[in-house]
Amino acid sequence: MKDFNLFQISLSKGDFKLSVQFEFKVGQCLVLWGPSGSGKTTLLRAIAGLEGAQSSYIKVADEVWADSANSVSLPTWRRSIGFVFQDANLFPHLNVEGNLNYSVLRNKNVLDLGMWNRTVELLALENLLKRTIGQLSGGERQRVAIARALLTNPKLLLLDEPLSAIDLDAKAEVLPFIERLRSELNMSMIYVTHSKTEMNKLANCVVTLNGGQIKQKGPLHTIYPVIQNNYQEDISLSSYFEARVCQLDDQLGLIQIEFAGNRMWTKAENSYLGQLVKFRVFAEDVILCSVFSDSNTAQELLRAKITQFSKSTHPADKLIMMMVGDIQFLSLVSIKVFEQMKLTIGMDCWIQLHKIQNMPNNN
Repeated sequence: MKDFNLFQISLSKGDFKLSVQFEFKVGQCLVLWGPSGSGKTTLLRAIAGLEGAQSSYIKVADEVWADSANSVSLPTWRRSIGFVFQDANLFPHLNVEGNLNYSVLRNKNVLDLGMWNRTVELLALENLLKRTIGQLSGGERQRVAIARALLTNPKLLLLDEPLSAIDLDAKAEVLPFIERLRSELNMSMIYVTHSKTEMNKLANCVVTLNGGQIKQKGPLHTIYPVIQNNYQEDISLSSYFEARVCQLDDQLGLIQIEFAGNRMWTKAENSYLGQLVKFRVFAEDVILCSVFSDSNTAQELLRAKITQFSKSTHPADKLIMMMVGDIQFLSLVSIKVFEQMKLTIGMDCWIQLHKIQNMPNNN
């Protein structure tokens, strides 16, 4: 099984129990997907050796990192991993080049100059090397964080929701770079996300978690349709609204809908002009922006007013309630985004409905 990465991990933290067993081919990207609190980050930390497990067997390519049956458990520093967190966690006293050099020094092997050049080129960092961290945008910080992880020359790259703490524009900036890494580097990756879009763009295979247990696992083309059609774990974190069909584009299979003084395009579902249609949107698919810029104009942003905050099921998330006209929407954001955007009750903001679902007509 040299061509496969193997993971069998069981651990307990208070009342929470994690028990998983899965494998994927060396050089592929496996996406861990599931609701907040399902165990995704705990699993990543266990793979990295940052979380103790009662029972584990971890093999990455030809290296056994853990085998509890034979009392093997390599410390984190001996595991050939690169770790990218939600927050870039860069050293503020070093410039970009200094942050990257830190990873080179940590690398146990002599770094090939070609790898340095290739990493800098893949993530388009050539013009950023002399900048301080304070001079970087959120998207640029995450690109540097990914490069720093790659320059440790890891056998496994772990990415824990690397786009969740940056805004909409920064996500659009960084995701294509991660796609490029996935397609051009023969490196095993485990990518944690709440986002169906990120999963669909990056995954070779998928493991869905809920309550510390694997619910589905397999190639993307078999798991993604199941998630799209049946995965309802966040059903309570949904907003519903009615909109009237005001324009049809039969060639593209789209309809333009009108609601609360706004218009937007979405997929047609046997619709006709003037039809009143009910839609649902999950909180994770309502994306917040604090400002409207020219780069957003094609994304049909809606002006909203924040009315209330609420705790989520996971301490790293915040539930935001807001009104667009007389329609309430919910948005699930990370605490990092919440703090960075300095959100307050009564504040005006912009939202994008990343994906809306046409509800069946029960009349």
